Amino acid sequence: GLDALPHDHPSFIGMVGAYGNRFSNLAVANADLLIAVGTRLDTRITGTKPATFARGATIVHVDIDPGELGSTVDSDVRVRADAGAFLSALADCASVDAPAVAAWHERIVCYKAKYPTTPPPDKASSTNPNRFLDLLSRLAPELSTMTVDVGQNQMWAGQSYRIGKSRRALISGGMGAMGFALPAAIGAAIATGRPAIAIAGDGGFQINLQELQTVVHYGLPVKMIVMNNHSLGMVRQFQEMYFEERYQSTVIGYSAPDFVALAGVYGIPAMRIVEGDAWEERAKALLDAPGPCLIELELPLKTSVDPKLVVNRPIEDMFPFLSREELAEAMIVPPIDVG
Repeated sequence: GLDALPHDHPSFIGMVGAYGNRFSNLAVANADLLIAVGTRLDTRITGTKPATFARGATIVHVDIDPGELGSTVDSDVRVRADAGAFLSALADCASVDAPAVAAWHERIVCYKAKYPTTPPPDKASSTNPNRFLDLLSRLAPELSTMTVDVGQNQMWAGQSYRIGKSRRALISGGMGAMGFALPAAIGAAIATGRPAIAIAGDGGFQINLQELQTVVHYGLPVKMIVMNNHSLGMVRQFQEMYFEERYQSTVIGYSAPDFVALAGVYGIPAMRIVEGDAWEERAKALLDAPGPCLIELELPLKTSVDPKLVVNRPIEDMFPFLSREELAEAMIVPPIDVG
């Protein structure tokens, strides 16, 4: 549902959950009403202690599959319905307490300002992945479809890639299919006749490399973004946090090719971005040109997804941790002492 609402809409609050934005999670944690439509509220959304999720809210869970209703979170109201029919009915009967809503919006605006996931230019390197994807989304053709792979690239995109009113996002979701971005972008480009932006990591991109010839053969406007930290980064980050940096199969025994050279073999225009590059003008030229291109972003091996929820913490208490005093100040609902 990342593209259900334009990201510049005042009611858009961003991606929630284990890899969500801190401001998004604070909004959910402090809500007094949560209407969850078409989501199974799995642990990637709720954290590993579902009882702490949106604990101050009346939770209305809406799904067409009765098996999902209340399966993970003890919702207060369970509605078996088609999402579109439910939302239409809700729009017809909902009444709004304008002053209360205005105050709530103001709190969320303050959360966004105080805890941005995308750092400002003076606070981050030119290759910071969140800043890079925020800028990339502003440079991308307006009618483009964004497809994203599985891994850290997926989380950075969910946090920071801005989707406008005329854009779509295609994500494999719970299927967790590494290699998804490139063939999904091929399908989107063929279906729409417009550019598709395929965002992948170095690991996922290697799974369907043979489809580069499909892109070239049909001359498709598929713009490939490879975020290369020379590892299987999402699992590697878990190994850093929980397994004493035992990097088996993520760094040890793993390698990746020179993606710019590989694109050249197929005759695909390509560029590499390294720390310190002023890359926007060159990238814009590639993104606007007809046909495919490949842009490789070089990242340090230990680049991490931040913020990130840690096991056994409620969703508002993300790493890097806020001081207990600052977290308490940000909360309406009483904080949980996790020791």
